[in-house]
Amino acid sequence: MKNILLFFTASLVLSSCNVLKKKQNIQLDEVSLEAPKNTERKFYNAAPERENDLVHTKLNVAFNWGKKHLLGSAYLDLKPYFYPQNSVTLDAKGFDLHRVALVNEIGEKMDLLYSYNQLKIDIQLDREYTRDETYQLFIEYTAKPDELEIEAGEAIT
Repeated sequence: MKNILLFFTASLVLSSCNVLKKKQNIQLDEVSLEAPKNTERKFYNAAPERENDLVHTKLNVAFNWGKKHLLGSAYLDLKPYFYPQNSVTLDAKGFDLHRVALVNEIGEKMDLLYSYNQLKIDIQLDREYTRDETYQLFIEYTAKPDELEIEAGEAIT
Protein backbone atom coordinates (compact mmCIF):
# COMPACT_ATOMS: atom_id res chain seq x y z
CA MET A 1 0.00 0.00 0.00
CA LYS A 2 2.85 2.28 0.86
CA ASN A 3 4.50 1.56 -2.50
CA ILE A 4 1.28 2.27 -4.37
CA LEU A 5 0.91 5.61 -2.60
CA LEU A 6 4.54 6.48 -3.38
CA PHE A 7 4.08 5.47 -7.05
CA PHE A 8 0.86 7.51 -7.30
CA THR A 9 2.54 10.60 -5.78
CA ALA A 10 5.56 10.29 -8.10
CA SER A 11 3.27 9.91 -11.14
CA LEU A 12 1.28 12.98 -10.11
CA VAL A 13 4.46 15.06 -9.72
CA LEU A 14 5.88 13.93 -13.08
CA SER A 15 2.61 14.51 -14.91
CA SER A 16 2.31 18.02 -13.46
CA CYS A 17 5.85 18.80 -14.63
CA ASN A 18 4.90 17.80 -18.15
CA VAL A 19 1.91 20.15 -18.03
CA LEU A 20 4.19 23.02 -17.02
CA LYS A 21 6.64 22.20 -19.79
CA LYS A 22 4.07 22.42 -22.56
CA LYS A 23 4.97 25.06 -25.09
CA GLN A 24 2.45 27.47 -26.44
CA ASN A 25 2.95 28.84 -29.92
CA ILE A 26 2.00 32.48 -30.25
CA GLN A 27 2.26 34.25 -33.55
CA LEU A 28 2.78 38.00 -33.56
CA ASP A 29 2.05 40.35 -36.40
CA GLU A 30 5.04 42.22 -37.77
CA VAL A 31 5.20 45.96 -37.14
CA SER A 32 7.67 48.33 -38.75
CA LEU A 33 8.23 51.87 -37.57
CA GLU A 34 9.87 54.55 -39.63
CA ALA A 35 10.85 58.06 -38.58
CA PRO A 36 9.14 60.85 -40.50
CA LYS A 37 11.32 62.19 -43.27
CA ASN A 38 12.69 65.74 -43.33
CA THR A 39 12.43 66.24 -39.57
CA GLU A 40 15.17 67.29 -37.23
CA ARG A 41 16.02 64.65 -34.66
CA LYS A 42 16.45 65.89 -31.13
CA PHE A 43 17.91 63.50 -28.63
CA TYR A 44 18.01 65.88 -25.68
CA ASN A 45 16.56 69.14 -24.43
CA ALA A 46 19.38 71.61 -24.09
CA ALA A 47 19.40 73.74 -20.97
CA PRO A 48 19.67 77.50 -21.38
CA GLU A 49 23.23 78.76 -21.39
CA ARG A 50 24.32 79.91 -17.94
CA GLU A 51 26.61 82.91 -17.95
CA ASN A 52 26.01 84.29 -14.44
CA ASP A 53 24.79 82.76 -11.20
CA LEU A 54 22.30 84.68 -9.09
CA VAL A 55 23.71 84.26 -5.58
CA HIS A 56 21.34 86.50 -3.59
CA THR A 57 18.41 88.86 -4.16
CA LYS A 58 17.07 91.63 -1.95
CA LEU A 59 13.82 93.26 -3.12
CA ASN A 60 12.09 96.37 -1.83
CA VAL A 61 8.61 96.74 -3.33
CA ALA A 62 5.53 98.92 -2.99
CA PHE A 63 2.28 98.81 -4.94
CA ASN A 64 0.26 101.44 -6.74
CA TRP A 65 -3.06 99.60 -6.71
CA GLY A 66 -4.90 102.21 -8.78
CA LYS A 67 -2.47 102.03 -11.71
CA LYS A 68 -1.65 98.32 -11.16
CA HIS A 69 2.08 99.08 -10.92
CA LEU A 70 4.80 97.61 -8.75
CA LEU A 71 7.42 100.13 -7.61
CA GLY A 72 10.61 98.31 -6.79
CA SER A 73 14.30 98.24 -6.23
CA ALA A 74 16.45 95.14 -6.36
CA TYR A 75 19.92 94.31 -5.12
CA LEU A 76 21.27 91.35 -7.08
CA ASP A 77 24.45 89.54 -6.05
CA LEU A 78 25.86 87.76 -9.11
CA LYS A 79 29.00 85.93 -10.13
CA PRO A 80 30.11 84.50 -13.47
CA TYR A 81 29.13 80.87 -13.79
CA PHE A 82 32.32 79.71 -15.47
CA TYR A 83 33.84 82.08 -18.02
CA PRO A 84 34.75 85.69 -17.15
CA GLN A 85 31.90 88.12 -17.88
CA ASN A 86 31.75 91.85 -18.56
CA SER A 87 27.97 91.99 -19.10
CA VAL A 88 24.78 90.47 -17.77
CA THR A 89 21.34 89.98 -19.36
CA LEU A 90 18.19 89.87 -17.21
CA ASP A 91 14.52 89.26 -17.97
CA ALA A 92 12.56 92.46 -17.30
CA LYS A 93 9.21 92.35 -19.09
CA GLY A 94 7.24 95.58 -19.07
CA PHE A 95 9.49 97.64 -16.81
CA ASP A 96 10.27 101.32 -16.66
CA LEU A 97 13.91 101.43 -15.55
CA HIS A 98 14.89 104.37 -13.36
CA ARG A 99 18.42 103.40 -12.36
CA VAL A 100 20.89 100.59 -13.05
CA ALA A 101 24.05 100.70 -10.98
CA LEU A 102 26.94 98.65 -9.63
CA VAL A 103 27.27 98.66 -5.83
CA ASN A 104 30.83 98.66 -4.44
CA GLU A 105 32.08 97.22 -1.13
CA ILE A 106 31.15 100.33 0.85
CA GLY A 107 27.66 100.65 -0.66
CA GLU A 108 28.33 103.40 -3.21
CA LYS A 109 26.40 103.11 -6.47
CA MET A 110 28.03 103.68 -9.86
CA ASP A 111 25.62 104.00 -12.80
CA LEU A 112 26.11 101.47 -15.61
CA LEU A 113 25.33 101.56 -19.33
CA TYR A 114 22.49 99.31 -20.44
CA SER A 115 20.08 98.66 -23.30
CA TYR A 116 16.48 97.60 -22.89
CA ASN A 117 13.86 96.25 -25.35
CA GLN A 118 10.83 95.92 -23.02
CA LEU A 119 11.65 92.22 -22.53
CA LYS A 120 15.32 91.99 -21.49
CA ILE A 121 17.92 94.33 -20.10
CA ASP A 122 21.54 94.02 -21.25
CA ILE A 123 23.89 95.60 -18.71
CA GLN A 124 27.54 96.49 -19.40
CA LEU A 125 29.61 95.96 -16.24
CA ASP A 126 32.48 98.26 -15.27
CA ARG A 127 35.04 95.51 -15.98
CA GLU A 128 35.36 91.77 -16.55
CA TYR A 129 34.60 89.58 -13.50
CA THR A 130 35.91 86.05 -12.96
CA ARG A 131 34.03 83.13 -11.45
CA ASP A 132 35.81 83.76 -8.13
CA GLU A 133 34.36 87.29 -7.87
CA THR A 134 30.89 88.41 -6.85
CA TYR A 135 29.41 91.74 -7.92
CA GLN A 136 26.24 93.51 -6.82
CA LEU A 137 23.77 95.32 -9.10
CA PHE A 138 21.14 97.81 -8.01
CA ILE A 139 18.07 98.22 -10.24
CA GLU A 140 15.30 100.71 -9.53
CA TYR A 141 12.18 100.13 -11.64
CA THR A 142 8.42 100.27 -12.08
CA ALA A 143 6.81 97.07 -13.33
CA LYS A 144 3.67 97.55 -15.42
CA PRO A 145 2.42 94.05 -16.34
CA ASP A 146 -1.01 95.22 -17.55
CA GLU A 147 0.57 97.62 -20.06
CA LEU A 148 2.80 94.99 -21.66
CA GLU A 149 1.59 93.93 -25.10
CA ILE A 150 2.30 90.22 -25.51
CA GLU A 151 0.49 87.16 -26.79
CA ALA A 152 -1.83 85.28 -24.44
CA GLY A 153 -0.16 82.80 -22.14
CA GLU A 154 3.26 84.48 -22.08
CA ALA A 155 2.94 86.39 -18.81
CA ILE A 156 1.27 85.98 -15.47
CA THR A 157 -2.05 87.82 -15.36
